[in-house]
Amino acid sequence: MIEHDDEEDRDALARNIRRIRSKGVELATDAAFEILQNPNSPAQARSATINAIFRVAGIVDREDEEPRSPIETMTREEIAERIEMLERLKAANRQDPFA
Repeated sequence: MIEHDDEEDRDALARNIRRIRSKGVELATDAAFEILQNPNSPAQARSATINAIFRVAGIVDREDEEPRSPIETMTREEIAERIEMLERLKAANRQDPFA
C-alpha cells in the first residue's frame, strides 16, 4: 500500500495554485481575448467570455444581478431599468481599456 505524505500533498497543491495564479491566469486571459477577437467564435463562447471579463473588471457583479422575470410579467419601470443596464454594458463593451 502506498503511503501519502500530507506535507508533500500540501506542497504539490501550493505549487499548482501558484502556477494557476500566474501562468493559468495569463493563458486564460489570452484565450478570452482570442475568443472575443475571432468573428467565428460561437455566440455562447463570446457571451460567456464577455460576462467573465465584465465580472473581473467589476462592471457586473453576480451578487448585483437580480433574478430575471419573464418580459411579459415585467412592469414598464423594470423594462426601462433593464434597457438602461444593457445600454451601459454595451457602451462599456465598446470602450478599449487598453487604449
